Amino acid sequence: MVPRKNQMIGHLDFASRKLICGWALDSVDIFVDNVFLKSVSPENPRPDVKEQCHCDEHVGFQIFVNLPRTEEKIVVSVRFSGTGKDIHGSPVTLPPISQVRSIDNPTWYANETKKWLDNRFGGDISWINGIYNGHQPIYGYARGSCEPEWYNRYVISYHLLTLLAKVKGESLLDVGGAEGYKAALVKEKIPGFNRVVSADLSTEACRRAEQIYGVETRQIDMQTLPFGDNEFDIVLSSETIEHLSDPDTAVMEMIRVARNAVVITVPRQSEDEVVRNIRGKISHEHINCFCLESFDKYKPFIASVHTFRINTKSKWLREFAACLEKTFPKAIHEFPHLQDRFIAMHQADSMKSSMASLIELDGELCRKDDNYKGIMALLLKNNTCQLDKSRSNIKPIDILNFAVPYVHKN
Repeated sequence: MVPRKNQMIGHLDFASRKLICGWALDSVDIFVDNVFLKSVSPENPRPDVKEQCHCDEHVGFQIFVNLPRTEEKIVVSVRFSGTGKDIHGSPVTLPPISQVRSIDNPTWYANETKKWLDNRFGGDISWINGIYNGHQPIYGYARGSCEPEWYNRYVISYHLLTLLAKVKGESLLDVGGAEGYKAALVKEKIPGFNRVVSADLSTEACRRAEQIYGVETRQIDMQTLPFGDNEFDIVLSSETIEHLSDPDTAVMEMIRVARNAVVITVPRQSEDEVVRNIRGKISHEHINCFCLESFDKYKPFIASVHTFRINTKSKWLREFAACLEKTFPKAIHEFPHLQDRFIAMHQADSMKSSMASLIELDGELCRKDDNYKGIMALLLKNNTCQLDKSRSNIKPIDILNFAVPYVHKN
């Protein structure tokens, strides 16, 4: 017999200081320490809980919360609306933060993330055949020895440089700068920057940035940036805050340190993906999801917020870009004969124009379609800081040509 609604059937699957999720056939009320938080009417199909409730009306609830990260225990209760009756698995007592080994504990999570990043940028996995394997395409288009999906990375860099060239400033801080690629790219391609700093949680990432680009670096925790108020004209953070246990604190810190503007890019992911990452307790995964309206919360603290769609999901474009990338399954320097290397280099150069066209087309497609993978936000502290005319004519081909020699392990 198939259960029907109003039979008060449900289960609390997971509760933390950041996420509460489960399933129910009726509306539920969320309580924290017996204080009402919000009501939830499960409506969205949840295939992952169908087998648990043995019902075609399987519906789930998942809400992101920001409960205090303190040494006080917290009791989370989920009750059927208007009844006072707890669903199965409720209540749950969350232990003191020092006893938690998950993203709820910012100190633990930051330490685990730092270990992961230090290994990525300085451990054995960061060197392949004696050459540093870049996080970004640091050796240039089709030169290999970097992580895959060049197209995504080039698209983000192109949109960032196009925007940064229209913001007034002489100093820039790149927070979450990894091996310094974007900081160095800004310094070379946009005139007028006298100081550019690449900052990262990882000590090894900072070492790579100094080694590869010679840029000024700083090892930092984004929750407490070691810089003065208004110290940098522009603060940049690209593909970073989605990893943080407390992104709001990090954004407010960037706003404090910036004199003119904060520029941020984040991926646009589904809640289900983020929920899986949170429950999996995996270091350096995406544990926050964003939409175009996510940055409106900062309006009371700044002059204006502007958001842009980037990184189209257009199937034909992405398949074309993937085809161009797969043409080079290995780095050009790995071809055994000089003749093969010459042919590969000629092919790469002839394909650059095609890749450049795809990158430039991305913005146009994103403006016309809701099918996009990323978001870029411009948080202006002073509206007069936005320039009417770009300081530099940024072209995709210039970014594709931006490269350093191969970095060999000492």
